[in-house]
Amino acid sequence: MNSIGSNGGDSGIRRLPRDAWPAPLTLAWDTAVGTRRGRRRSPETYHSYAAGVGIYLGYLQSEGLLDARATLAEMVSPERMDAYFDWLAEHGNAPHSILGRFRQLHAALRMMHPLGEFGFVTRPDGIPLRQTMEMRRRVLFIPDARHTVFWAQALFRDALCLPVGLPRQLQIRDAAMIGILAELAPRARAMQALSLSRHLVRTQEGWMLRQHGAIMKGQRTVLELPLSDRVGVILERYVAVERRALLRGQDHDALWVAKDGGPLGRSGLDLMIARRSKARFGVGFGPHRFRTSLTTTRAAAGGSHPLDAALILGHSATTSLRNYNRARAIEASRAHDERIAQLEDEAGVRL
Repeated sequence: MNSIGSNGGDSGIRRLPRDAWPAPLTLAWDTAVGTRRGRRRSPETYHSYAAGVGIYLGYLQSEGLLDARATLAEMVSPERMDAYFDWLAEHGNAPHSILGRFRQLHAALRMMHPLGEFGFVTRPDGIPLRQTMEMRRRVLFIPDARHTVFWAQALFRDALCLPVGLPRQLQIRDAAMIGILAELAPRARAMQALSLSRHLVRTQEGWMLRQHGAIMKGQRTVLELPLSDRVGVILERYVAVERRALLRGQDHDALWVAKDGGPLGRSGLDLMIARRSKARFGVGFGPHRFRTSLTTTRAAAGGSHPLDAALILGHSATTSLRNYNRARAIEASRAHDERIAQLEDEAGVRL
């Protein structure tokens, strides 16, 4: 089984992988996906629904309740949902995470068993689940995007001082990845799936990252964005030297190479970022945090252009403005604190 949640909750939760699902459930899932039952959904949506089902099945298995002969509909009941809610909370899930798990499960149930009635999943006793919880946004550590670029440069400089070998190769690879995430913050799925020939363009001005096709959410947006010289130098070195060494004689087009020579998987990307961020900041986080960092930093540093980050990230103006508002709140808090400090100095009471 796969562990989930390297940071911020989900401690000890295991997700049952697709190849371990009960046969009736697998059949219902494959039928629903194959016939595209209901409205058309993106691959990312199916992945999200499957994750929700896998987490619920992991719960059932951990409690000795998993029935290999049952369908998903037969393994869900109001009583089970109450126990599942408590189990998620006991394992560190915040209210927003619990709500997301229940919504994923509810959507999968409706897709797989369209004639069933599963309103009790998200509306226990007819009350929306959101109303039964105190929905507070978890306080996140958000690094300054400018500092994360310095982090990539420091990793690169330190790696060049290491002896030739695997640790040096991996650290330069990681520096290149963190540099790209710091400047352009691709989605984790896109970052992991980058290929050398399709998504990186070497021009006279430097490196260009071209995100398009299957690696993009919805597969409609095309983003062509340049990398700075400071990150370009790291990437240039990685592609010319460390990537070739990491391949160990293998031949594939994936930009990011794992230590065994194959393409780096999503779990490898997540674990690397969690480990490196924990060492750098004392707080481990995943690759998606770079998107929040970029939006918040650009809004805070250049608040007159709150939508700049949306153009880089390829997400909606609404999302950008929500993060912009967060940045404005941070700046307002800092200004308030500075004013208090000034008054304390004037009154001679500064501690």
